[in-house]
Amino acid sequence: MPTFYEGDPLAVVRQTLTAEQYAQAAVLAESHRSIWNRRGVRAAAALTVAALAFSCIPLYRYQYATAWIPLVIGCLAVLLAAWFFWIQPENQRKRAKAVFEQNRFWQEPCQISLYRDSVCCDTPYEKISAYWSDYDACLESPAFWVVIGGWDRRLLIVDKQRTSPEQREAVSIHLREQFASRYLCIKS
Repeated sequence: MPTFYEGDPLAVVRQTLTAEQYAQAAVLAESHRSIWNRRGVRAAAALTVAALAFSCIPLYRYQYATAWIPLVIGCLAVLLAAWFFWIQPENQRKRAKAVFEQNRFWQEPCQISLYRDSVCCDTPYEKISAYWSDYDACLESPAFWVVIGGWDRRLLIVDKQRTSPEQREAVSIHLREQFASRYLCIKS
């Protein structure tokens, strides 16, 4: 790929993604797309509705001599919070695994070359090259970098374990500078 900067790549990563790695990265990207996509925020909102419903029980009993409507609303909100916190992330993970297993190209070994202004991903069957400006955001977790957006792949996943500590530091600094406010480092 011709780039504006014709130098050596910052790092060359040879990797073969597994379904579990792809699922982790996809759930990470989905949960950090918006504050409302995080499971804790959704569960907290549902628990707030439950607390409001349960707090209306005395008033409702005084006014209508029964309390079954706020009790039902509160119980449904607690069940919804449990679904948001435990069941929905597992469903997202299963769906991401199914998407990964349907696409044979993602299961092939690939070589990702990270340049100053672009990235190249070579597999035996395809070659994807893009500028960093084509991507929307970058997430860094302890296991990998997830670059979100792009024209060819919605997720570009780079396994950090396949790089040396020096390369890891150089790529982290570069991506932090490249994406600026669209870069998020996740510690856990």
